[in-house]
Amino acid sequence: MPTPGHRVDALRRLYGLVRRAEETGLACDPRRLYASAVDAFAPPPPERGFASLWAAAAFVQWEVPDPDAVTRFADRLQELLDAPPPSPARWSPIVVEIEHSGAGADQVTVEVSAYRDGQRRPVGARRLPRSAVRSYVQQRIDDACTHLAPGADELLTFVLPRELLNLGVAHWECGPRTGRRSAAPTRWW
Repeated sequence: MPTPGHRVDALRRLYGLVRRAEETGLACDPRRLYASAVDAFAPPPPERGFASLWAAAAFVQWEVPDPDAVTRFADRLQELLDAPPPSPARWSPIVVEIEHSGAGADQVTVEVSAYRDGQRRPVGARRLPRSAVRSYVQQRIDDACTHLAPGADELLTFVLPRELLNLGVAHWECGPRTGRRSAAPTRWW
C-alpha cells in the first residue's frame, strides 16, 4: 500500500533488510534502531517498545512524517547486517550527574545523558528530593539506553559530590525494562 512521501524503492529495501535480519537471526534492539534513525521531533516509540523489528519498521513507515527516516532506519539495519562478527564489547556511557540544587539540604539536581559517537544526548534533568532520586534515575536510564548505538553495552557512570559518595548507587537495581534492552548485563560504576 503506498504511503505518502515514501519512495517505493526505499520501502522495498527496508522490508528486504528486515526479512534478511529475521532470516539470519540478527540480534538487535528495535527501539534503539528506531531512536538512531529518527530526529528529536519524531513520535516516541510505543511505551512497551516494539514487539519485533517488523513492528519498528512499520512504525517508521506509518507514524514518522519524515520520509528520510525510512532510509536512515534501513541504513542502520544494513550496517548491523554487514558488520563483522561481534568483537569485544563496545561500551556506550550513560552518565548520571547528581549535585546539590541550592534549593534546600534535601534537594538535588539530577541529570541523565547518553553518549553516542562522542556526542552528549541529554535524556532528563530535574530537581528532586533525595528520596526520589533512585526511581527517577532508573526510569531515565531505561530511556537513555534507547539513545545508545545498537549493539553497544551500557556503561553507567555516576558523578556525585563528595557529600553523596555514600549514596550506594552501586547497589541500586536496574529499572523494570532492563531485561528487554539487551542480553548484556548493565554495568554500574
